[in-house]
Amino acid sequence: MNCLLVNQFATPGLGSLMGGRYLAGTIQLLFALAGFGLFLIWFGRLMVATWNEAMEAPHEKPAKWQLVLGLVLFAISWFHAWFTSISLLREPRPIPQPDSNPPAIPPVSP
Repeated sequence: MNCLLVNQFATPGLGSLMGGRYLAGTIQLLFALAGFGLFLIWFGRLMVATWNEAMEAPHEKPAKWQLVLGLVLFAISWFHAWFTSISLLREPRPIPQPDSNPPAIPPVSP
């Protein structure tokens, strides 16, 4: 359950790595970082364009492809993390076995 929560509400891929799905987790994490990075580049350019517009300086709008590609990459990462989380929840867990040696009873001193 912790892996699902981390995958869905913190960082896609990190919960998969915690669950032992190293290849899937690495792919998810790389897609999430690439998507978020592209989004941040687009947002930074939007802020510069907005500032230049407010200062009546020449400006150009940021490329919309960075926003779209960033959101698509992040969404792919998020959905892939969801499917990995569900498969982790459905995976059978080993049943804990009781110790075969009972605990030693300390001798009673007179």
